[in-house]
Amino acid sequence: IWEISLDEGLLVVSPRWLEIVGEEHSREDVVLTLDDWRALVLDQDREAFDLSLEAHLADETLSWEHTFRVARPQGEGVCWVKVRAMKSYLEQPGGKRKSYISGAIADVTLEERTRQDLPLLLQESPYPLCVATSGGAILFANPAFHELLGLSGAQANMVQRVTDFMQPEDWDVCHEVVYSDRGLKVEQRWVMPLHEHMFKEVGVKVQKITLLSGECVLMHIEDLAQIRAEQARQIQMDRIMSMGTMAASIGHEINNPMAFLQSNLELALTLLPHLKEGGEARDDETS
Repeated sequence: IWEISLDEGLLVVSPRWLEIVGEEHSREDVVLTLDDWRALVLDQDREAFDLSLEAHLADETLSWEHTFRVARPQGEGVCWVKVRAMKSYLEQPGGKRKSYISGAIADVTLEERTRQDLPLLLQESPYPLCVATSGGAILFANPAFHELLGLSGAQANMVQRVTDFMQPEDWDVCHEVVYSDRGLKVEQRWVMPLHEHMFKEVGVKVQKITLLSGECVLMHIEDLAQIRAEQARQIQMDRIMSMGTMAASIGHEINNPMAFLQSNLELALTLLPHLKEGGEARDDETS
């Protein structure tokens, strides 16, 4: 946590604040100012840092929420920090009023690195994936998605909006997840961009995601024709396996009495030469 006295420009911070930004001073022996904090902000992010703070101080926002990078000293690299704060006032005797801004910071390096790596993960995914804005503009579509639509290479640039292959009413259904915390799974018929009279039946799993640009829609697509063909193959394999199991069971049931008959016939053939002429077995053979 931290607090800035806007009248004096002094910054008071907790030990955890120092740990996050990489400072080694203790809380007792360090006197910081807002300029000291600004100096820690990465050069590329300092202008945005200043603008977001100024907007809050000018009462343009209810709270100050901003994510920026901090260059840690001693070559320890860069960390991502998210700040949440709010301006407040303290009444003084004589009608004077002191202004403060206080809040907390959090180390969000892992989250931001994951966010930056997300496009690479989506790009390499074998599953057709598409990210679209709430207005229907396509922000990202991986090669598997373009392959599903029958597009390759430069043809992928033909698809700019979801309505290039979706019916407007189908997009309206998917767009509703932006206003809900729950996902959606539907079956739709999409137009193939290169063949306007050809359709592909797809299963669409839709989920709302929040990017820096705002609320977006992540769509995971399944080719229903392939799924149904795979299901048919699986059913056929299950039938073949069931027939094999049944045939083995029948063979087992037949084999038991056959083995009994065979063993008795072999015994009869062994005893037959030793039977008496009158048809009775000798005592020494039957005892």
